[in-house]
Amino acid sequence: MRADVVTQSFLIALAAAGSAYMLTACHGDPGWSGQVPEANFELFRSQAYPVLMSDCGFNECHGAPQRFFQIFGPGRTRLLSTTKPDAPVTVSELQVSFDRTRSLLATEGNASVTTSLLLRKPLEAAAGGVGHRGVDDFGRNVYATAEAPGYQALLRWAQMMALPASAQAGGAPNAGGAGSAP
Repeated sequence: MRADVVTQSFLIALAAAGSAYMLTACHGDPGWSGQVPEANFELFRSQAYPVLMSDCGFNECHGAPQRFFQIFGPGRTRLLSTTKPDAPVTVSELQVSFDRTRSLLATEGNASVTTSLLLRKPLEAAAGGVGHRGVDDFGRNVYATAEAPGYQALLRWAQMMALPASAQAGGAPNAGGAGSAP
């Protein structure tokens, strides 16, 4: 087996183990259900990944190797150093990005996905967000409001993930419950 294939397989396994550890580490929290919404890989690839690449995946942000939440892909950080910077995204890069993004959808109890870190971290505090070092030179967060197009795309994807797998293909999130906006 080629060394790059072995390395790639190892990195995917390591990322999955890290995601599992992050999820089980919260197990002792009595307010946390331990449930992460089911996630559809193709919906991630078509809806969430492009937004994460354009708004979050910069080398100084969520492309940096010291961050747990990393987005890998063309023109950004690559999962393997042997992947050319402008090569198309690899399945492994998508899978690791998907697993880590999905882990950020975890919420306490039956809380809405809008309370997840994925949706609160990039949002201005005045709009319901939480602390995030991803501010620009003017102190602004990634999304000033929940109406920002990138935020809305992530919200739609997160709401779809809160639906049962059988309903995900239907395209429309439910009007209430775990996937609904506040």
